[in-house]
Amino acid sequence: MALHAGTPGHWWMVLPAAIAGRLRPAARPELARGERVLAESGGPSAVVASTCALYLRRDDLWSRLGWEEIDQVSGPSDAGEVTVTGLDGAVFRLDGPGSLPGVIRDRVAAAVVATIPVALDRGGAVITVRGRPGSDELVWSVRLSADLAPADPEVRAWVDAAIRGMRSDLGLRERG
Repeated sequence: MALHAGTPGHWWMVLPAAIAGRLRPAARPELARGERVLAESGGPSAVVASTCALYLRRDDLWSRLGWEEIDQVSGPSDAGEVTVTGLDGAVFRLDGPGSLPGVIRDRVAAAVVATIPVALDRGGAVITVRGRPGSDELVWSVRLSADLAPADPEVRAWVDAAIRGMRSDLGLRERG
C-alpha cells in the first residue's frame, strides 16, 4: 500500500491505480462511455459535473477530478461560489449557479464508502475510503492531526494497522 503526501498532515493513496487528471482542448469535455452530464455552467471557466467526475475548463483545456479524488466541498457562499478541495490539497473555487452546487455535494458524498476517526495517544487521524464511480477501485485517504508526522515509522505502522482493521470491519479484501 503506497501512501502519498499531500498537504501537511494529509496522505492519500489509490488502490490499485494512480489518479491522473486528463487534459484535452475542447468546447466540452470528452466523457467516458456510459458517463453522462448531470449539471454544468458555461463561461471561460466552465464546469461540468458528470456521473463520474467534475470537469474544469481553464484556457480551453479540461481537467478531470473524479468524485473519489475530492476531499471536501464547501458552499455555496452568498455569491454562489463553491469551494472544492482535492485529496492532493488543490483548491478550486467554482462559480456554480443553479443545480451545480447540489450535484457536486451529492456526488462527492455518494463516493464516500466510510469515514472513521481513529485516536492515538499523541494525536489522531481520520481515515476515509471512497469508491471510484463505475469501477470497484477504492481510494483511501488519511488526514493526520497536526502533531503527527507522516514520515514517522510508528505513525505509519499505526495507520497501516488502522486501515487493515477498517478493511476487515468493512469486509474489503486486499488486492494483490
